[in-house]
Amino acid sequence: MFTAALIFALLAITLSGREFLQLFGVRREFQWLAVSIIGPGQDRQWVTYMAKPRRGRSTGAIDDYVGGRIRERRIMLGLTQQQLAEMIGVTYQQAHKYERGINRVSAGRLYEIARVLNASIAYFYEGLGEEAPRPVAPHQRMLLEIARNFAEIQNEKHQEAVSQLARVLAGR
Repeated sequence: MFTAALIFALLAITLSGREFLQLFGVRREFQWLAVSIIGPGQDRQWVTYMAKPRRGRSTGAIDDYVGGRIRERRIMLGLTQQQLAEMIGVTYQQAHKYERGINRVSAGRLYEIARVLNASIAYFYEGLGEEAPRPVAPHQRMLLEIARNFAEIQNEKHQEAVSQLARVLAGR
């Protein structure tokens, strides 16, 4: 590593900063060297750009949208972020970052998420480019929870009793 750094330093002295970077690019382990050799000004911005490419607005918006759809589907199924994380083999923090669009979901991971959430991959892209996705309102979340809990009642008589109670409370 030290020998390679010495060679890079010698080449950087003989070449201009831009020539050096065009010839070798900026490898992560030599970024500090390239930045210190180039010095201030326009070339420093070029080094920073080459060293750490930024995501464009359009890709960031897509990541946010896909993450929102993952969250929406997870809530529909009544899963916590921790449960989803365990099912797809990542940490809770990573699942949170996927849902917030902070980290991009790879194709393989999206396939696994779709499988676990029982959705097609296309589900996560449906409505992309249309108006912003609606956040799940507390009322909608409650309705989903009622439907989920009702579906888990095994006894038909109990289901009928809950149904009758809902009709009476609704005034029907």
